[in-house]
Amino acid sequence: MTTDRVYSVSEKLVISGDFVEHYQYEKNYFVGFPRLFSPTRFLRAKTTPQERIRADNVRRTRQKVRRLINSNKDLLKFMTLTFDDPVIDLASGNKLFDVFIKKMRRLYPDLKYIAVPEFQKKSKKLHYHLLTNIKEYISNDYLADELWQNGYAWLRETYNIDNLGAYVSKYLSKEIFDERYFKKRKFLYSFNLLKPIIIDKFKEVKRVLNSGFDYFYNKIFDKTIDSDFLGVIQYKQYKCIDIVNYNIF
Repeated sequence: MTTDRVYSVSEKLVISGDFVEHYQYEKNYFVGFPRLFSPTRFLRAKTTPQERIRADNVRRTRQKVRRLINSNKDLLKFMTLTFDDPVIDLASGNKLFDVFIKKMRRLYPDLKYIAVPEFQKKSKKLHYHLLTNIKEYISNDYLADELWQNGYAWLRETYNIDNLGAYVSKYLSKEIFDERYFKKRKFLYSFNLLKPIIIDKFKEVKRVLNSGFDYFYNKIFDKTIDSDFLGVIQYKQYKCIDIVNYNIF
């Protein structure tokens, strides 16, 4: 480990498409330590009760899904895939989902997707919610009978959804860490997705915030969070003004 790669973080920006998240920490943390020896990870493991760890894992998983979706504006088709088999488990379902994706890639080599598996509360049946960048029209019958071949399939446009990432991430509930999901993939996505941009060096954060940021971005959320190891965290979320085609990053 070289010390020049280790630095202290007091503020952080996360840019996911039109959305920007701004974190301000009461207590700094350090970036650059090997993952195994991260001081904040050690402190979290020693001081956080099990139920809180679980809730934090759900929050981070939702957060990752939301940021990936918001970073990829071309994910404009919403798809639902269901199973006729009422007792299929997640491991088997994910394998069948992978077969479906291989078929889709033959038709659409540049396919992008992010998918969230969910068990229905009443019937306990497994189904998938996913977003894709498919532009062409596909009938639901062709999708179900020729491509999916495991049950019902439904494809529609994502009209009138202002924050698509938040809309899809809501399907990730606390149940994703019950025994049905144990050691299974909680969500699935293609590796050609654009990733969110993280800015956590103090000078760069200040450069962005002082470059007319308030003029081009509207604040849509503001929250104070209490953390055991970071103290008070000031969290703000912004969205780019729709009529402005401007990028200060």
